[in-house]
Formats: sequence, structure tokens, C-alpha cells
Amino acid sequence: MATLIDSYAGANADSGYIAGADTSYFGQSFAIGSTSNNRITQVSFAAKKVGSPTGTMYCEIYTHSGTFGTNSVPTGSPLITSVGQDIADLNTVVAWVDSLFDNIPPICLDGSTNYCAVFKIAYTFRDASNYAVVYFDASSPTHNGNFSYYNGSWVAESGKDAVFYVYGDIAVTASPGTMADDSAVGTQAWSDVDNAKTNNTVYATAGSSGSTTHYLKATNFGFSIPAGATVGGIFVEVKRYSPGMGRSSDSVAKIVKGGTVGATDKSIVGYWDGEDTGVYFRYGASDDLWSETWSASDINSTDFGFVLSATVGAQTPSVDHIRITVYYTPTNSITGPFPTSRLDLL
Repeated sequence: MATLIDSYAGANADSGYIAGADTSYFGQSFAIGSTSNNRITQVSFAAKKVGSPTGTMYCEIYTHSGTFGTNSVPTGSPLITSVGQDIADLNTVVAWVDSLFDNIPPICLDGSTNYCAVFKIAYTFRDASNYAVVYFDASSPTHNGNFSYYNGSWVAESGKDAVFYVYGDIAVTASPGTMADDSAVGTQAWSDVDNAKTNNTVYATAGSSGSTTHYLKATNFGFSIPAGATVGGIFVEVKRYSPGMGRSSDSVAKIVKGGTVGATDKSIVGYWDGEDTGVYFRYGASDDLWSETWSASDINSTDFGFVLSATVGAQTPSVDHIRITVYYTPTNSITGPFPTSRLDLL
């Protein structure tokens, strides 16, 4: 399942640009349109091939600059790049090219910010008889964004809109409202547990060498996932370290559902960093359900959370912050099919 984030229907397409450079870029600014963050999963542009060009096609997502809808253009480096596709797979009649981001590390886009989706065509062979064409509306564009292309620098065209679809799921991140030392495992208690509520270089700690700690338990995250939403994944991040030599390591890292510690252990193999480098260590993923079945109410519960136990080395394990990101799809989302073939094109 996925949320339709923004689109401009293929039926609006009336013109095409020949992708004539060895590497050609065509962009469209779009809006997330949500107060939540979104993880992009698919972007579709309309294109076709003439003859038999070869190479690879991608979609890239950029931050935009300029005035949205007037002279908006991509800026900086790509925030995320899709899985590549073979240009030879293009149809010889205009069709959707569906660029997928499912296998890319998750990057959440800010719901209050506008972006540019860029269709990138990197040829290994093209000439005057073998090339790709990208489609747009040049006669009466009505999308709120605008089209752009790259010709040594980005050129905005306010009188054109690419036909496109952007899909994703919603991601919300929260910190715990409640921290606790839970003696269900281990022998060493955690001290100053509330320090793990925020990222402030003040730590929850536990000591003595050769022992295993209790659970450091984080709950009451205050999520408000809408009723009926489909939970797609749970991603936990922990900022932790163990100073000096003889460092600590994970013993247990598990999700908490309804106050009960889950069965799936996501412990990371290896010693904790010897200094606080500001890095969050990741447990789970945007598509990882921790071998559980989840409802919105499970996530919203004050008893939802995460536990961490450490094997203590010669130095004290220290946890600065725990946060959880939940990925979900609302009930009013597009569930498929995604636009494929020539569903609404000319």
C-alpha cells in the first residue's frame, strides 16, 4: 500500500522533450502536502523510446529553490536516487516509467517543504535515430509546481508541467515520554533513565564490568496514528556509547507491544563506540514489523516502546537518546494498481 502524495495525470500530456544529451535531466516540483514526513516509494514519469537507445534511467529527489510553480528548480545533490532501469525497456509508445525506491535506505521528506522529482536518463548509446522522449503539458498546465530541465544549469519553465505520480508512506518520529529501569533481565540497574528522553549529551548509565544490565525501557511515545491505518514498519534509533577500552555491547534490543516485550531481538553485533560521535544506531527498518501484527491503537498506546539491555565491558554503557519512527499508510491511500502501461495517457 502507498499514499498518493502528488500527481499530474497523464491525460494532460500534449508534448514531449527529446532527451538529447548523453545524460539528460527533466524535473517537476511537487508538494508533500502533509504535516507528517513521507518516505518516497515510487515516482512515475511518462516517456517512450525512438529506435534502440541504451543506458539507464533513474529518478532523483532534490530540494527545490526558487518560487514554487514559477521558477522552481532542483538544487544541491540528490537526497535520494531510485533503483536504475534499463532504457531498452522503454515502450515505443508513451507509457509510465515507474521508478522504485523500496530498496533504498529510508529518507523522510518534510511535510512542510516542496521538492523536485527529476527523471534522469544516462545513455550508453544514442544518436539522431535512437533516443528517449519525456512527456509534459505545454498547452494548459494546472499543477501547482512547474517543469524544469538541465542544460548546463537548471532552467525553469513555468508554462509546462510534467505528467507524473509520486507515492510514499507517512513517517512520524517521537521520543519517549516515560523511561524506566526494568529488572526483568540482567543484574545491573540503569541510573538517570530520564536522560534518554532527549538528545542532549546527558546520559542514562549502568555499571559494573562483566555484568548484564536491566532493560532500559522507553515507552509512552505519544503517537497519534489514525484509526484504520496500515503500519508498514518500525525503526528505532539509539544514540549510545561506552567510553574507552573494554567497551560494552548489545545484549537485548526488542520492541514492546502492549507492555509486553517482544520475541524478536534486533541486537547489533559488535562493541559500542568508544566516544559519543553523535551517531544513532538503528534497529529495525521502514518495512520491519518486528514479527508482530500492529494496529494504530497498538502504536498509540502508552505501553508501546522499546527495551535495550547491554553487556557491560570495563567501561560504563551510556545512552543519550532513544527515538522511534513509525511508517504507515492512511485508510484513504491508493492501494493499487500504480499507474502502469498507458492507463491514462494519450
